[in-house]
Amino acid sequence: MAEISLGRCAERQTDSHVAQRSATTAGQKSILTAPGLAEPPKDFDFTTST
Repeated sequence: MAEISLGRCAERQTDSHVAQRSATTAGQKSILTAPGLAEPPKDFDFTTST
């Protein structure tokens, strides 16, 4: 089974970044739901410069 991947995009000039995980497969969803875990968010870790 494939692992859940994490991608991160960054902008050097503004020191901003965003992280996004890969889409979950049917097998990953069944593993997560079996013990009652929620699927992790698709987009997270948004950082922008001030």
